[in-house]
Amino acid sequence: MFTLENPPRFVVRTEAQKAAWENGYRLDCGADGGWLHYQSTTAPGSIWIAGVSQRGPRLLSIDHPGVVGEIGALPASPASGPGIATFVFDTLTQLYVGLDRIYRLAISLPEAPLLRFRAKAANLPQATEAERLLVQRIGQGIFRDALMDYWGAACPLTGIKERELLRASHIVPWAECNGGPHISPSVARRGLGERQGQDRLKIPTRRWTRWERYGFRVGVGGHESTPWRPRQRRRATTAR
Repeated sequence: MFTLENPPRFVVRTEAQKAAWENGYRLDCGADGGWLHYQSTTAPGSIWIAGVSQRGPRLLSIDHPGVVGEIGALPASPASGPGIATFVFDTLTQLYVGLDRIYRLAISLPEAPLLRFRAKAANLPQATEAERLLVQRIGQGIFRDALMDYWGAACPLTGIKERELLRASHIVPWAECNGGPHISPSVARRGLGERQGQDRLKIPTRRWTRWERYGFRVGVGGHESTPWRPRQRRRATTAR
């Protein structure tokens, strides 16, 4: 069982504040029983950080049920905290990694992406097809960003992190969604994958080697494989 610094001393308080600030939790909500309480203006839920001493370990408690269900194998703390789950970290580096993952999950899980979409689209006209398409594009951008946060900006199957190769796809088609579920990554948690073979990608020549490492062939399908320049929009296609 841990005995927390109570009240937290200068080093513990300063390190906790810096860790919270740099990972999106910038609202200082005070301290209680050795636990320093923080919230975010962009992510739902609260976090609490405590320290046994300035050398560690550090404890982190969270109250977002969705994050708790998705966070995976963080080291559980033998001591309970103010939240519904509490974790323990031996080093500051581990605490930073845990906080980064918690924040990214909090902004990508329901209902956070949907709320961002509603806020951005609230005052936009949707009387014409062009206006509705604009709103749809806003939603698609929020959906992609949320999936990138959820999966750590990588394809969950291959681990590829080249943004140009990744597509955010919906399990439920956009046209069949009502009320905004198309915005939530929970609708398409496996939706961030590699682009399909029919997609055409503009690839600068200096990056061909890197792209070919992923199985892409430059110049396939009758397209020229000469160096790409801004005014010469050469294209490359994926190999089937």
